[in-house]
Amino acid sequence: MDKFINKFEIVKIIKNFIVFIFFFSLISCTTNSYNYSKELSKIEECKNIEPFFSKSRTCLKQSIISSDVIYPKLVSDMENLTDLIDNRLNENKISNDMAWKLFLENLEIAVGASTLSDAEDISLKLNSFIESIT
Repeated sequence: MDKFINKFEIVKIIKNFIVFIFFFSLISCTTNSYNYSKELSKIEECKNIEPFFSKSRTCLKQSIISSDVIYPKLVSDMENLTDLIDNRLNENKISNDMAWKLFLENLEIAVGASTLSDAEDISLKLNSFIESIT
């Protein structure tokens, strides 16, 4: 009988552990979604003030620099990307809508970093993208 109780307790502990992991994962996903929404609202404010990407560049950079959810390494990458997108737009190689789309897609990637290791991996992705459009 004691062995049965011990097995039952072990199963109960395993179930509790699985539930804990599930909730932790759920909270982690919610946090990333919240962080992106928070950053997106700042960017939308810049876009509402000045819909042309080139004229919003300063506002965008200030929003990125003041961000409390983007790792410092990714801040410099996003600043470089903002300048590059602006250059491509001024050279008539991309449209204004495409400039905003590229910026927002990469912002979503940058905000997704939850650890320093993630930030380093994302930095490599951003730099690879930057090289591909130069």
